[in-house]
Amino acid sequence: TLSPSSAASDVYKRQPETPEHLWLSGMAADSDEYLAVMKAISSSSLSRIEPQTTHNLHDFMGYPGKGAVWIALAAAAQAIQQHPAHHLLICHEQQNGKVWNMVVSPVASVKESGL
Repeated sequence: TLSPSSAASDVYKRQPETPEHLWLSGMAADSDEYLAVMKAISSSSLSRIEPQTTHNLHDFMGYPGKGAVWIALAAAAQAIQQHPAHHLLICHEQQNGKVWNMVVSPVASVKESGL
């Protein structure tokens, strides 16, 4: 019998997934923030994210203002329906200089999660 605590610990022992998609919002491709983010990504395990799966919302819709985080989240959630993979979101709020990041993941089935 598998207890809930041992099942949960097995889930946490799994290797983390590397995001396959990168969503950027609130930073133009020629901004200092963008250059710093891309430099950090290129020197990490995230460098495996392909250029064709990097989506800079600023490039095709302009700066979304206070909605930067929400627009990137909605776009990634919608994309997961077509391509179930981990998506990394990095959003810059120009009003206060904060940079948000999060990973949006597809729902794992009970079989996949090992529970």
